[in-house]
Amino acid sequence: TSSGVIPTVLGAQYEGECRLLRAMAHFEGLLHFARPYLQNAGASPGIPWRDFPINTSAAVTSILSTPRMSVAGVYANILTDLDYAEANLPASIITGASYRATKAAAIALKMRVKLHKGDWPGVILEGAKLVPAVVTPANPPATVSPIGAYALTALPDGPFANNNSVESIFSIKNDALDAPSVNGALIKLLGSTFALGRGLVSVSPIIYNNAGWLCDDKRRTLLLEFQGNANNNLSYFTKKYRDPSAGDYAPMIRYAEVLLTLAEAEARNNAAVSSRAVDLLNVVRNRSLNIPATQQYTVASFATQVDLVKAILLERRIELL
Repeated sequence: TSSGVIPTVLGAQYEGECRLLRAMAHFEGLLHFARPYLQNAGASPGIPWRDFPINTSAAVTSILSTPRMSVAGVYANILTDLDYAEANLPASIITGASYRATKAAAIALKMRVKLHKGDWPGVILEGAKLVPAVVTPANPPATVSPIGAYALTALPDGPFANNNSVESIFSIKNDALDAPSVNGALIKLLGSTFALGRGLVSVSPIIYNNAGWLCDDKRRTLLLEFQGNANNNLSYFTKKYRDPSAGDYAPMIRYAEVLLTLAEAEARNNAAVSSRAVDLLNVVRNRSLNIPATQQYTVASFATQVDLVKAILLERRIELL
């Protein structure tokens, strides 16, 4: 502002954005360097929690002597940060700017964190903020978030054709002027040599040949290509990343994940087969299949709760790979 002082509300928003990033970074740290929360209720060593700047020799000494907090302690701090972010972030910041954190991003990340904790009621409570009580498996894009108006795009490649699609809740921005190195760019790492990539990471034949990934699934054609790898051998590669200037955003949270996370929590939270979970699963699955109602999943498709959870996990693997 003209006074050089950030207004209180805007300052709280900026802090909320920073705290969401801190929560996300520490959560990723836990996934890489600590035992799962569910293994022993979070009692294992987690990672140090850094909440002060490392800009003096005293700070360096302090952080080097800081012990690893327990997994449960880090989870508690993460959720405190995300509660603050939810309370202080707006529903939208800039139209078409998925790289700025919003209220929905904080809620969606809380869903992910609570799913890893095994807190199914907690996931459902957060999910109710982003998913309407009645969803529309027959018309997937018509299921719209009450906060931020997020929804599935009409086709499964929509969030990658447009980094700022209605499905893109939060992304890390890259562009031609501020791109990762040749070795770090998404298209270079994951793209085939035909797509100007390096052909380093192909899609596993285990999932590609899984009978549960139906042959007419649009994700097979819109998001995969059969091309050469670094040794000129043919493999399946993702077509999600397409910008040879290395400007593809790194998608961190999509609405499809929100729907599948809520579906899993609903399924695990009910001893019987959950009709709500089946409907949420169908919303994501049907977007890529457009199958008739007679071929969609129903409660009768699953003999047990475990069978439903397995179907949701398979759908997560197909949708998010």
